[in-house]
Amino acid sequence: MDGDEFERHRARRAALENRRTAVYRLFDADGVLLYVGISVDPVKRFRGHRYGSKRSKPKEWWPQVASSRIEWFDSRSRAEFAESFAVVTEHPRHNKAKTGEAAGRWFRHRWLEERLAGGPRPGPDAGAGAWRAWDEATAEICGHEVPFELWWSPHSPCGRLAAQRAEAARAHGRTIREHIAWPLRVEELVRLTLHHHGHCERCREPYPCAVVRSAAARFAHDPQYAPLWERPAMP
Repeated sequence: MDGDEFERHRARRAALENRRTAVYRLFDADGVLLYVGISVDPVKRFRGHRYGSKRSKPKEWWPQVASSRIEWFDSRSRAEFAESFAVVTEHPRHNKAKTGEAAGRWFRHRWLEERLAGGPRPGPDAGAGAWRAWDEATAEICGHEVPFELWWSPHSPCGRLAAQRAEAARAHGRTIREHIAWPLRVEELVRLTLHHHGHCERCREPYPCAVVRSAAARFAHDPQYAPLWERPAMP
């Protein structure tokens, strides 16, 4: 991803950030959760699921949909966070993105970072001071994650950049987090794994390692704690 492409991506993200955004859930006649999604116009998105669009085919499972539930958020980032929480903890039948153990590990770590920092992760346009405060608040678990998951094809611009940074990190004996140029913080930009098979990057213990478990236990009173930390990971 070159500089111009990155700036266009950042501009698109900034334009979406302050738009009121919905997280929607689709259920079958028995109340089974079929799908969780996010949209600024859920009714239009439902039509896309039903009839297809220029970018996607009709969803084969749409005829099973009997009801929906829509929850609105004031920003895109908060809606994305709520969508991820729902996918990781509620196990919708037909979601493909953000599913599996790797996605669950990433989201649990992100959730813990926000609890330690006392608020949401800074956005892509946040200044150096905001990121410095974030890094200080989350320092105790820094590097104790499984290396980030790549949610794009390795052939995409984001994937190629992520792979290049991963190789550079390994060549310099650093963790990925230490090596990445953090001024380019777009949350979806670099999510990659270096074949650590679900182990903490520093401790080499299965995630969550003792450091992360100790930090998370301080938030056991939070209603979101049990679904994330005490229940089995998503299959």
